[in-house]
Amino acid sequence: MNPSTLEKLSALSFLLIGISLLLFAMTLVGVNTQFLGIAMVVSGIVAVITGAFLWLDSRKQ
Repeated sequence: MNPSTLEKLSALSFLLIGISLLLFAMTLVGVNTQFLGIAMVVSGIVAVITGAFLWLDSRKQ
């Protein structure tokens, strides 16, 4: 995997984590908490997938 793809994957995971944190902040002012759960699950899955790609890429070298 080339570095640009790796950078895109990690940037995407950080973006989704940031979105979930933003939704968490919104729940503190009373927005529906169901969206928070969905965002946390999605960002968690993407972070795990990105972590797996990083781990596999580091093992190749």
